Amino acid sequence: MTILQNAIGNTALKPEIARNTTAGIVLSRPHWLPGFSASFDYYRIKINGVISTLNSQQEVNLCYLNNITSLCGAFNLTPPAGTAPYVNLQAFNLASIFTDGFDIEASYQFDVAKLGLPGRVVLRGLATNVKNFITDPGVPGTIPTQGAGVNAGNTPSWKLLTTESWTTDRFSLSVQQRWFSDGVYSNEYVVCSSGCPVSTTQHPTIDNNTMPGAFYLDVGGSFNITKKLNAYFKIDNLLDHDPAPSPQTNTGIDVNQSLYDTLGRLFRVGVRYNF
Repeated sequence: MTILQNAIGNTALKPEIARNTTAGIVLSRPHWLPGFSASFDYYRIKINGVISTLNSQQEVNLCYLNNITSLCGAFNLTPPAGTAPYVNLQAFNLASIFTDGFDIEASYQFDVAKLGLPGRVVLRGLATNVKNFITDPGVPGTIPTQGAGVNAGNTPSWKLLTTESWTTDRFSLSVQQRWFSDGVYSNEYVVCSSGCPVSTTQHPTIDNNTMPGAFYLDVGGSFNITKKLNAYFKIDNLLDHDPAPSPQTNTGIDVNQSLYDTLGRLFRVGVRYNF
């Protein structure tokens, strides 16, 4: 039997409401190290009434199993003869999200004239820690899930980005490092190899719940051929680091493309001309 799914609007939707709390401290160019700056920022974000959509099976289940009558009018699985069964899919203000953590940033820049070299060197680093990323679907029969440290998603516990660049009037060179910490497939999994509890939809059992982090090295540079003509190059993922498998993505390649590099070593070469 064919069941039509109609995506429709919802005039009862309300704006999502977020409450953000941030606090931080900044150290900028102290007299004992003039080229140095650093900052520490704590963030806490809570979003209520997140706009989300139920799938057709959820709407049917919530009507028949949870007796949510407001959803029972969204479908008709036994229409009159000659009319196809249908399920209307529309967005609702259902979910809520809570996240908190902190960002650390530092930079140092200095002239290299004392070394007998032209130009300026800039060192910069940015680290982000996600302490919590809790999502509550707001649907009966579901539970809030903790996304912090889940590398199958996009919220590893730690992310780090560092760059080192040397720039002169004639050329520039840069090196960049990208890293994120080891994580898990899901914080809701129960890890066991024997004597396991009954596996459930909310808490499945698994014998290995570890996803490795990754480190990527990028290099690049440019050269001013004339005042208007510039040549450049960039090599991403210089070490050709392979991504970790992530079977739950259901993308056909079983890799989390939002977090891991799936292209491998990538070369870019070009020229720019400023008119």
